[in-house]
Amino acid sequence: MKKAHLILMLAAGSFGLSAQSIDHLSLFSGTDLHGTPRYVSMGGAFTALGNDMSALHINPASGGVYRNDNFSFTLGFQNRGSETSFLGNNQEFNDFNFMLENIGLVKKFGSKGKYFFSLSYQKQADFSNFYSVSGVNRYNIDANGLETGVTLGEYWLDAANPNYRFNTNSLGFTSNELAQQGFLEEASSLGTVLLTDTNGYASIYDYWPDDATDINYRVEETGGRNEFALNLGGSFEDKFYYGIGIGFTSLNYRRIATLSESGYADSSYVVESIVNYRNEVDASGINLKLGFIYRPVQALRIGASLETPTWWYRVDEMQSVSVDAIAFDNTQFIGTEYLIDDIRYSIKSPMIARAGAAVVLGKHVIVSADYEYTNSQNLTLSERDGYDYSGFQADWETASQSTHGLKGGVELRFSSLYLRGGYQYRTSFFKEQFEYESDRSVYAFGIGYKSGSMGIDLGYSLAKYTTRPIVHNALAYGFDTTAQTPEDGALEGYDNDRATLTNTTQKGNFLIGLNFSF
Repeated sequence: MKKAHLILMLAAGSFGLSAQSIDHLSLFSGTDLHGTPRYVSMGGAFTALGNDMSALHINPASGGVYRNDNFSFTLGFQNRGSETSFLGNNQEFNDFNFMLENIGLVKKFGSKGKYFFSLSYQKQADFSNFYSVSGVNRYNIDANGLETGVTLGEYWLDAANPNYRFNTNSLGFTSNELAQQGFLEEASSLGTVLLTDTNGYASIYDYWPDDATDINYRVEETGGRNEFALNLGGSFEDKFYYGIGIGFTSLNYRRIATLSESGYADSSYVVESIVNYRNEVDASGINLKLGFIYRPVQALRIGASLETPTWWYRVDEMQSVSVDAIAFDNTQFIGTEYLIDDIRYSIKSPMIARAGAAVVLGKHVIVSADYEYTNSQNLTLSERDGYDYSGFQADWETASQSTHGLKGGVELRFSSLYLRGGYQYRTSFFKEQFEYESDRSVYAFGIGYKSGSMGIDLGYSLAKYTTRPIVHNALAYGFDTTAQTPEDGALEGYDNDRATLTNTTQKGNFLIGLNFSF
């Protein structure tokens, strides 16, 4: 299939089951709050603090603050909850998974441990999600003659045989002709949901909604973004700490979505139509970081760091769609799976600037705050397969905006016991948040205990955000029944609100970590 049509679909932001659109480019830019329990429970406000394995991934100077060699690792147990609103129905779902959040080693060397070297792995984002929602697609013709609530089959038939409503002699298109024009769902539906004549054209459509049809939409997402970092740096007179690092990033994303429709009239030859959508992304990247932490007086620390654009030199993406059906006698019709595209490109994600300050009152109180800035519009796509992606990038630049992150944390020490709390807020990557992810808030708290060279930490974070994807264009589709010929003007329109799913996601992450100084 021609890649030119893929770009048109991506730019439109909706293809069938909300296929890959520009919102997915945010996978390459944003990070979630993951890492050690101490880092997470203080909201990730560690640009000026250091002395933490996760802090090495936002400011490589953090390793200079360590006084001894250190090894640590953290495990995470994440519970995800979704509250959905779709076609008048509200539903709730929960899911659970386990992950390695962080593991790393800091090694001091040189006179009095003046220099350091570190190796560390960090979970940066988790894409896991699952929800299944149901609703009623109610058929209606309003006072102006606008027909809404049509079935999937009728929606596809308008494309497969655009003049059938006007009783003309037009035969429409064969599945091959539809596929060549980019109507892949329509092509796959021929022979399953839509009948064909002896020449392979869509010619017979013998089922209608019985006032309403039942819609079920199911989405399962898996994958994440991770970074392996190598850092090197040192300190000067125990007041100025510096570091430079290189990050090797990886990203994998899988999305399986299914839309099914049932509840047709008794005369229908199928009882259920099923659309299957699949999307897979694999990528590898590299970036550089440099930063410093300065302690002008004992109680104050100031820090800043710069993360270069991540060059995702390898992005491989595959998308496909198919339409199946179940007949009244339970016979299953399996539609042809069409490859939307199998593409390879590169991405340069935006540079990230961070600044922070921390007040350290003896050994009893730490208060820290961070600010993070990303010019999200500075995301650049490059071809690896000979196609010009400038049009797709232009759509991203139009929809995206600069993002700002605010982080704050506090730590209280009572002898060997530590109590912590934190908050993080990040603005959305998008100017209009109709279809895309909203601003994100994270609340966190934790507890730690240190005895000699060993410490154990527990932490918990709760992130909340909302997305509003368009489930399928058919649910928004409306046809002007007063039209007599195709030349009568605007025959169809779209009500996107009707087809929109509101999904509020809460991710609770319980962390347990061990660290050893030696």
